[in-house]
Amino acid sequence: MIQSSLYTEGRAEGRAEGEARGRLEAERELCTAFAAKHHPAVFERVRLQIETCEDLTRLKEWALAASDLDDSEFLKLLGA
Repeated sequence: MIQSSLYTEGRAEGRAEGEARGRLEAERELCTAFAAKHHPAVFERVRLQIETCEDLTRLKEWALAASDLDDSEFLKLLGA
């Protein structure tokens, strides 16, 4: 079977998109876990924001900051 370049390109694009989605979901899960662990009192106020964030860099920033900030600072960082 001969594969066209369009098929090959489409397949590569689909794979790259799937990998990007996987990285985003993994970062959301990590950020959610850190926020829940370090900020249980305010977690429900930020959960939806974390679950809907599409910015990988922002999610990493939030995850890393979760253990360093108090609840009010964490809420301020997330704009909640």
